[in-house]
Amino acid sequence: MTYWKKCGIAFLAFTLNAACTLVGPTTWAHDDENHTHETPVKVPAGITYAPTAVPDRIVLTWAEDPTTTQSVTWRTDTSVETAIVEFATAEDGPLFVNHTQEKAAKSETLETDLVLAKYHSVTLNGLVPNTKYVYRVGDGANWSEWAHFITASNQADPFSFVYVGDAQNDLKSHWSRLVRQAYSDAPRAAFLLHAGDLVNRADSDAEWGEWFYAQGFIPRSTPCVAVPGNHEQSKIANEETGEVTRRLTNHWERVFEFPSNGPESSRESVYWMDYQRGAVHRPGFQQ
Repeated sequence: MTYWKKCGIAFLAFTLNAACTLVGPTTWAHDDENHTHETPVKVPAGITYAPTAVPDRIVLTWAEDPTTTQSVTWRTDTSVETAIVEFATAEDGPLFVNHTQEKAAKSETLETDLVLAKYHSVTLNGLVPNTKYVYRVGDGANWSEWAHFITASNQADPFSFVYVGDAQNDLKSHWSRLVRQAYSDAPRAAFLLHAGDLVNRADSDAEWGEWFYAQGFIPRSTPCVAVPGNHEQSKIANEETGEVTRRLTNHWERVFEFPSNGPESSRESVYWMDYQRGAVHRPGFQQ
């Protein structure tokens, strides 16, 4: 007995032939030599990367001490009026939902080359070192999934991190393979260090969308430490003189929350932080 007979296909064909009368010639799909397919149309970037009330582009960073704080940023459309983080100490099961805390986020709008969106950011303070937390972001009705982060140890414990340089081009199609393989090789990395040129065109909202798409859930659970490269600098042309100058893209301070301990002119793009420094003391720095 053939595979198809075992599946009942022969019986089905017999039943159709016995019960149905076909009138006139029958044309099956692709019998017509003139049959043509519609050319697929590419979905516009403004639709592909449009924000909604559901949080997206969620990324963990640090604006303050990694042992006792955690910053998180996300994006929504402009309809969202309330932005909060709900968090708790992580447990094996779901009962942590009975003792969560909430913290309101600050919100800023960003008008891009595609759309007007809102970015929300908050820094959680007073956390316990070397502890796993669970969190989600939303407006009270539309939430992200629950995700984890782990605060840094207050001891000089060994740790690993992933170094990524010049993501820049083909973010969705090719860089996605690299960053996901890196995460697969080092799933317990403390953070991903992005050494500039995250995108190719500083103000391209589609490229920022690809940067997040390529990483999937990674920046939601593994903090990001990033510095801008020259491709995060927008070109500004003086209409009178024709002189071209550069400024840091407006995406930077909306997308990320980094320390403000550098020069005021380079806020959150030139900074320093210590990770698991333990008992190390820097001259002039108060622990």
